[in-house]
Amino acid sequence: MEFGALVLSASPFQGRRRVIDISGDGANNNGAPVLGVWARTLAKRITINGLPIINGRPSRYGTVPIANLDRYYRECVIGGAGAFIVVANGFKDFARAIRRKMILEIAGRGPKPRLIPASSHLPGKCMDGEWKLRWDLEDM
Repeated sequence: MEFGALVLSASPFQGRRRVIDISGDGANNNGAPVLGVWARTLAKRITINGLPIINGRPSRYGTVPIANLDRYYRECVIGGAGAFIVVANGFKDFARAIRRKMILEIAGRGPKPRLIPASSHLPGKCMDGEWKLRWDLEDM
């Protein structure tokens, strides 16, 4: 998210839309905490769309995936004008999900817009996954 915002901000070209796509099978596990980066990215009028990959595979560190990854993406990752997620049900479903997401983005459409209350971006809600992973690593 942070790198994408940096690249878009540094670009000499101006598009009608500026969108970052985030996909993954877990919560933030590298870099700054998600909430600060999320707020700075939205302040630059950049939309963040998401593609969570739901699976039961443990991470390379042996930690289990966070529960309700789609909810984490909905409440802690996406944001901005017309932001949406498309869920991939496992890695074998990724091609279908990314194709659908790209078609919706190119068409400038997404699922029905919905308001996300500011209260949904509370630190406890969005930090659980990323900090749990970091604590698990520190214990190793």
